[in-house]
Amino acid sequence: MAASTERSAFRVLHAVLGLGLFGTGVDTLIRSLRDGQTPLALVAIVTATAAVLFLIPRTVRAGGALLLLVVLTVLAQQTIRGAWRLDLMVFAAAIWLVVARGGAWGPAAAAAPGP
Repeated sequence: MAASTERSAFRVLHAVLGLGLFGTGVDTLIRSLRDGQTPLALVAIVTATAAVLFLIPRTVRAGGALLLLVVLTVLAQQTIRGAWRLDLMVFAAAIWLVVARGGAWGPAAAAAPGP
């Protein structure tokens, strides 16, 4: 696969992942506020904020680290309850990839070799 195609695919992964996690955080926030679940609302706020940071070139690593913390904590909590959340493992792996690579856009991405 050509480097430009790989870079484009990586940009799509980064954008869809960040926007998807932001949307999930906002949706969870709305539902938790409606249902009076304050602790879940706090997790949703952290998730949405981390997703925004994840999409900004200068804060991609901080946002990704925070997203990993949230996703892995929820994964552990769900696993303890006996619910296997494979989607959370996929999110964690994709977040880790983006954090390790350093983001898909911005000055650092332009100077970096292919993903």
